[in-house]
Amino acid sequence: GLFGGEGYNHEAFLKQLDNVKKDDSIKGVLLTVNTPGGGTYPSDEIYEKIKEIKQKHKKIYVHMDSMAASGGYYISAPADKIYAGPQTMTGSIGVIMSSIDYSGLQKNLGIKQNVIKSGEHKDILSSSREMTSEERDILQSVLDDSFNR
Repeated sequence: GLFGGEGYNHEAFLKQLDNVKKDDSIKGVLLTVNTPGGGTYPSDEIYEKIKEIKQKHKKIYVHMDSMAASGGYYISAPADKIYAGPQTMTGSIGVIMSSIDYSGLQKNLGIKQNVIKSGEHKDILSSSREMTSEERDILQSVLDDSFNR
């Protein structure tokens, strides 16, 4: 996969995109995308590099392989043309965060966690207690900011 499968090196890929941008003999790029997605930061880095290449008046073509979801869809968006087959799975734009609340189980087992922290929200995703509405609002804001980027 694009963001963490065998053989993918994010820094090397960014360097390749930089080389494409700098090489005036290159008039266009065909990028094959095959990924279920990935982190918002690496996806955004690739997206921005693709936009930089386009600013050099180079064409970007994307071939969506079997899957181009989430971050894969995002990095494909600035392309001049996107090619996808009828079996290509694409879409699924969004940002997700989850946590598990084991506090009820811990209470039933007589387990109590002692927390020492230096900031009010240092344990915001603690699995040892229920999330507060304020914490939920903070995390939702973080996800919304990332999604609306």
